[in-house]
Amino acid sequence: MTLTRLPLIVTALALGAAAFGVTAGANAAAGSDLCSIETHARGGMVEIAGIVESDTPISGSYRFEVVSSGPGGKSNINQGGSFNAGPGGPVTLGRVTLGNPGATYDVRLAVSANGNDYVCEDSIAAR
Repeated sequence: MTLTRLPLIVTALALGAAAFGVTAGANAAAGSDLCSIETHARGGMVEIAGIVESDTPISGSYRFEVVSSGPGGKSNINQGGSFNAGPGGPVTLGRVTLGNPGATYDVRLAVSANGNDYVCEDSIAAR
C-alpha cells in the first residue's frame, strides 16, 4: 500500500467566518477532490466535517480525528467506520460541532479505499 498525501479543500462560509471569527487555511490543487475538510459556522460554534467525493465507485474505511485545544480545555474526538461513495455527490465521513473560542482544531481524515491510503489534514483556528 502507498500513502498519498492530498491537499485539503477547506470551505468556510464567508458570513459565518466573519460573524463567528472562524478562520481556516486552504491548500487546493487541481484534481485533488477525493477528500476534503469542510468548516461551517453554526450558532456561535464551528462544524467540522470530513468529506469524500469520487467520480467512480469506491469503498473502504476511514478515521476522522479532531484534537481541540484552547482556553475552554482540550478534547480528542475520534470517529471511524466503513463507507461507500461514488458519482452523485459528496459523502460525509465524520462530523463534529465544537464551541471553544480561541481554540485550535487539528483535523485529520485518513481514508483507505480500493487498495490506496489517503490523508487530509488541517489546523483550524476559532476566535
